[in-house]
Amino acid sequence: MKNNPRSMHVAGDFFMPNQNGQPISGLESEFEQANHALLQTLDHEFGANTQLNEALHHHFNAGGGRVRMTLALDAGRRLGLPGSDRHHLALATELLHNASLIHDDLQDQDPVRRGQPAVWSAYGSDVAILAGDYLLATAFGQLAHCTRQAPTLIQHFQKRSADLIFGQALDLSHGETLERFSLETYRQIVSAKSGALLAMPLELALIASGHTQAVALARNAGEAFAIAYQISDDLSDLEADARHDCFNIVHALLQCRRNSPLHAAITEGQIQCQHAIDQARVLPNDCGELMVQKAQQLMAQFQEVEET
Repeated sequence: MKNNPRSMHVAGDFFMPNQNGQPISGLESEFEQANHALLQTLDHEFGANTQLNEALHHHFNAGGGRVRMTLALDAGRRLGLPGSDRHHLALATELLHNASLIHDDLQDQDPVRRGQPAVWSAYGSDVAILAGDYLLATAFGQLAHCTRQAPTLIQHFQKRSADLIFGQALDLSHGETLERFSLETYRQIVSAKSGALLAMPLELALIASGHTQAVALARNAGEAFAIAYQISDDLSDLEADARHDCFNIVHALLQCRRNSPLHAAITEGQIQCQHAIDQARVLPNDCGELMVQKAQQLMAQFQEVEET
């Protein structure tokens, strides 16, 4: 996490769309098509060769895991959605995620994203605000093209977008004051800021396929996985955060006089991983299998840290 006192820096790019370096079976071609379509959405008829257009391509050309896009594609295939609908859901979730990254970097005053200058740092605050707004508007447009449950999808997308925004507002109002730190607040902020974005690909695919009764399970799985990953990110940055006086869950637990703060953080991560696995595993048509696999990998990482 960054040391800007206004905001908790939540890890953005979770993982690449492959399994231990191997492509996900059957998804390679569809992923490439969706990624090409994603980049095409950046060009507006009035925006060619403008600074805004340049900033959008600058942000996406830096890479990123496209994990939300991959989750939506995989879940949509397992649930039998038409290819066009899978792509619209995938693009909507990925566009929203990147809109939040551009705005978060500006609010956090984080100058780097994915190894290059963040949009606000390279192009200024005004362009960063417009870039995030454009991606958000474009995300809603993608859902309007869905052939199944479009009104319900848009309504759900708005609600979860609002969850993300209010999570950021909670973070900014809470700050990183250790006297006010608690695991419950940590969970609440991460669930809103990252959990909504990780759960939404599964939630939208379930709504579009008529499995609305399983949406709550997908939400629980995504939010639990987000908390586990954030803790893993904090553990990996432990030494660097200590050197730069950055907020970190282990340091916060230590200053709150928690016994064995490292063990407490690992235990919380393992609990959240298992919760994500339990919830995602019972989703219809195994549509949560990709999240299960990634949570299992994360669980193994926590075990390695505990044993060192």
